[in-house]
Amino acid sequence: MTTKTRLGNFFEDFRLGQAIVHAPPRTVTVGDVAAYTALFGSRFAVNSSDPFARTLGLPRAPIDSMLVFHLVFGRTVADVSLNAIANLGYAGGRFGLPVYPGDTLASDSKVIGLKANKDGKTGVVYVHSTGVNQDGHTVLDYRRWVMVKKRVNQRDADAPAPAPAPAPDGSCGSSWPASPPTSGDAQELASTASVTSAKPTPRDLIARPPPHQTGRLGFSRQGRRAGAARLATGRDA
Repeated sequence: MTTKTRLGNFFEDFRLGQAIVHAPPRTVTVGDVAAYTALFGSRFAVNSSDPFARTLGLPRAPIDSMLVFHLVFGRTVADVSLNAIANLGYAGGRFGLPVYPGDTLASDSKVIGLKANKDGKTGVVYVHSTGVNQDGHTVLDYRRWVMVKKRVNQRDADAPAPAPAPAPDGSCGSSWPASPPTSGDAQELASTASVTSAKPTPRDLIARPPPHQTGRLGFSRQGRRAGAARLATGRDA
């Protein structure tokens, strides 16, 4: 089982209005562009052809906008969503200046909303993230919200610790009686086992599902007695 080398931020670690500077900045290389193009294949002429880009007044072909998004977004993960359960949505996305190989991108985020969930285990964090180049010009601006784990599960913290109950070889878990069965219990268990092991008739299969599917035969003495009576008489008690 692998463990995280960095725990990241939990819901309790965020504060409304908190400014987060994400590290490290990332210099875009021609290798990044080649790998992205090989994996996804840009369909846009402006990102594929230097001559075409120059006809639009650009010095050369800029990198694909989605690669810009992934690079900027990737800077934010360690601080915002490393402990996320779900990435819930994006809004207000806007691309700024074109990005070229050799540009260095940096990201920062501001916490614009916090909402604790009723389950006591998670909360929703809303952030406004911005990506800039080496000159401080905006290349990407967007908002997103994520469901993040809480550091302390409030329901577990408030709930009393369950009393341990012995179980024979793990059978039946904590539902097994704490004391050894008496001779009467043993006879009743044997009687129930002999009834339930009998082959069911077609009428039994049509009238009701097998007892193990209905859950009517419990581990308590009353449950075993009532279940055995129902099976023996062929009707509900």
